[in-house]
Amino acid sequence: MAASDVGDRVWLRMRMVNLGFKDNLKAELAPAKDTESEFARRHGDKIKRDLDAAEKQRKNSQGETKAWRDEPEE
Repeated sequence: MAASDVGDRVWLRMRMVNLGFKDNLKAELAPAKDTESEFARRHGDKIKRDLDAAEKQRKNSQGETKAWRDEPEE
């Protein structure tokens, strides 16, 4: 057997193991993707509201706005 044949076989075996690993990883992560989508669908409005409030608070700490809540100023 020539050295290049051995190298080709090793490369092919590594490629097959790598593809098997990727397939297994995709199969393991598929349920998590569904769970993430369900969570985003159920709580998306709350997440957006909280992100908006955090952005307003960040701007307030930088002196860009006076109040970060939607309450009128006294």
